[in-house]
Amino acid sequence: MCNLNDYKSIYFVGVGGISMSALAKLMKSKGKFVCGCDDVLSDITKKLETFGIPVYLNFCEQALKECELVVYTNAIQQNNKNLVLAKKLKKPILERAEFLGLVCKEYKTVIAVCGTHGKTTTTAMIAHILKDKNPTVHIGGISKDFDDNLLFGSNELFITEACEYNKSFLHINPTYTIVTNIEPDHMDCYKDFNELKSVFHKFICKTSKKVVFNHNFLQFYDDFFANDKIITFSLNDNSTYFATNIKEKNGCYSFVVNTRQTPLAKIKLNVVGLHNVQNALAAIAICLEFGLSISEIAKQLKTFQNVDRRFQVLFNKNVLVISDYAHHPTEIKASIMAAKKLKHRKIICIFEPHTYSRTLTLFKEFLYAFDEADKTIILKTYAAREKPIEGGTGFDLFLALKEKGLDVDYYESTRPLFDKLDKIKEPNDIILFLGAGTINSFAIDYAKRLQNGKKIKKKLPKLS
Repeated sequence: MCNLNDYKSIYFVGVGGISMSALAKLMKSKGKFVCGCDDVLSDITKKLETFGIPVYLNFCEQALKECELVVYTNAIQQNNKNLVLAKKLKKPILERAEFLGLVCKEYKTVIAVCGTHGKTTTTAMIAHILKDKNPTVHIGGISKDFDDNLLFGSNELFITEACEYNKSFLHINPTYTIVTNIEPDHMDCYKDFNELKSVFHKFICKTSKKVVFNHNFLQFYDDFFANDKIITFSLNDNSTYFATNIKEKNGCYSFVVNTRQTPLAKIKLNVVGLHNVQNALAAIAICLEFGLSISEIAKQLKTFQNVDRRFQVLFNKNVLVISDYAHHPTEIKASIMAAKKLKHRKIICIFEPHTYSRTLTLFKEFLYAFDEADKTIILKTYAAREKPIEGGTGFDLFLALKEKGLDVDYYESTRPLFDKLDKIKEPNDIILFLGAGTINSFAIDYAKRLQNGKKIKKKLPKLS
């Protein structure tokens, strides 16, 4: 395969995505000419412009012709006019995952964080703890610690998320791998869960040094990994690193981290949710490998601020409005349980399903994801790259939840949704917006509505 030094100019198709925008900025920092396009101009593309990266709406023939390499995200269809022209011009073309693999080869040490849940938070935690090591960090969200999706550092250490969608992470050859968990997801790319597990296995086997593995999922691979290459973590005492004396206060947790029955230190987290205890254990395990003392790690974890859209409070006056990226049944349960730990009267959960295939393949799991919410509102599906699939729409999920007996509504536009929330909310309620699509913008709009103390006069967007 080629290397980055072969190209002085790069054209990014779909540059407004979180991962793509980070890669574009990274290339700009390395002295390359970078430009890109997207079908929507957003806050992300505006920030790219301030970074000196021109962003065009949909297409720019001249810019594409002048660039030596074209990189596109897998959300882009092959009939996209940018790709059609690039092929006609016989330009080198790389999908984002291929390009990320190329980027990783530029660094001496690569830490790759994979798993169904917790990748972004765990990556951000590790970056925060190891910041004195001057890492370069590529993250799938906006870290509150460095206010960006990219942390510029040296060519020694690269920390990145490694996504299993469409086997993307197989383009990476990691030095260290963290496996947060493995559950069914992205089943539009895999024939069954066994195939997904086998792809994780293949990726893990590419690791040259150590694998930090959630012990709860080690069973998938029998005794294959029972060697000194594996470091395990979990809440159980049969792991290399485990937590005891777990205590909760206002939704945040403290615990004692142990190894081989030996207490190491008390850890206090400033982020909400029991799931973050496991994320922290994974971060602790890998950072100890880099020679940090447990006291240094504990100090950094105490000040970790998480990532945007991870249980992010948007409004806190009379009612609490929270936006969270949760879009998988396990993540939804974790977010609702985290909310239950906070002072509240009732929890109103608004969920935007993300892709028809995920809803259909995990339909049974979704039916039990909202049990602990007092009121559930299902929105129209965020389709992303997909066309509607019978039995996998948001309306299908609504009907099944209603038949199950849950207090549930369904909306396809925000105005009636907001009017409904105004009608049913009471002091000390928690309004929880969940999903990976456009729902965060709806959460922000509703928080502004409450902040203004009156209805928003502007025309509200329809749900995608």
